Amino acid sequence: MQSEMRIEPLHPTEVADFFAWRGASDPGTYLDAAFDSQIGQHLEGSRFIFLAKEEAENEWIGTVSLALFHHDEELADGQTRVYLQALEIISLWLRRGVGTKLTQHVVISPAKAVTKF
Repeated sequence: MQSEMRIEPLHPTEVADFFAWRGASDPGTYLDAAFDSQIGQHLEGSRFIFLAKEEAENEWIGTVSLALFHHDEELADGQTRVYLQALEIISLWLRRGVGTKLTQHVVISPAKAVTKF
């Protein structure tokens, strides 16, 4: 029987867990600073970070980040282009449609991306 999953935005109370899950738990490293910046953009609304969670155990199985703006406007200008970044799925859930569902959630249904905490 295949487990169900749900997709939801990263909540501010989950930030520390997100850092650990993405492997950025060493303060002061480049990766830590990059994720810290991405979290700030997510909380201010210029980036959206979503998590795929397995329903029964509430475990994280994937994540995707969508940036509305980027310093290189050819990647994302906030109006005609966005930057799909950091699509990551744990190995046990590969080839089960998680990446497709995360991508569809942020690209095909952008209204779902607008979330207030």
